Amino acid sequence: MKMYWIYKCNSTLKNSPYNTSDWRVFFSSPHESEWGSTVIGARGLENAQPGDQILAFQSNRREFVGVARVQRWRPVRGGRELILKPVAHLGARVGHLKALDPRIARIPALLPGRIQTLYEVTEADARRLIRAASLALRADPKEAAAQATAAARGAGFGTPEQNRKVELAAVRRVSGQFAAKGWKVKDVSSEKRGYDLLCRRGRAEELHVEVKGTTGTKVQFILTENERQSWRKDQRFVLAVVREALSAAPSIHLYRGPASLEQFTLKPITHSVTLRRSE
Repeated sequence: MKMYWIYKCNSTLKNSPYNTSDWRVFFSSPHESEWGSTVIGARGLENAQPGDQILAFQSNRREFVGVARVQRWRPVRGGRELILKPVAHLGARVGHLKALDPRIARIPALLPGRIQTLYEVTEADARRLIRAASLALRADPKEAAAQATAAARGAGFGTPEQNRKVELAAVRRVSGQFAAKGWKVKDVSSEKRGYDLLCRRGRAEELHVEVKGTTGTKVQFILTENERQSWRKDQRFVLAVVREALSAAPSIHLYRGPASLEQFTLKPITHSVTLRRSE
């Protein structure tokens, strides 16, 4: 049976027997890694089992950093190391989430209390916390509530900060999926090629993957003219849409080649305006 846990880290603790690392380091890579050991006597850590969901809480910043999955235990001298894999990087202030939903303020792991590493949390509370962090990362609780309501109805376009979080989460998810299938993935988004990821496998296979992420289930996103032209002309083009990109269980949908463009309706939402002659 899959369990849900809140895993507390505090990077400011000195000479502590508990985990003193920063969750942001863990979520900076899409790959699995060791994060915690029974050797140091971290309280509750031994209860984690493969498949369990870990909600990462950085207590010194009061930040819900993201969601990870327990992969396995690795034997080491004197004990075992816990191997986790990032699922979603969120980075939401817990104080904001408590203001948005009073039920979050009552989650025992987020209250002052005994020092330990791993706290059991109910599935309902875990999903409540993930949903709030995914949909409401704004400082103003009233604005956060409005954003959450709008996002729950589908996709939509958020603030630049929120859009950036969605984009990064979607790219990490798609990169990880292609890498798991044997592709070598290179991020070329800064090169303005009309796609984000250059994927190669073996000597002959090559794909040009443009990644789009949404906070909800509705497939709606912004497409630049350069991206549209790549989609229209490039036989190796793949559109990867990540629905609910900031959630613990996003879904990836692939649309390959120019022919797939016919499945979508494109509507202009902006214009580049140039004065024909100077006054």
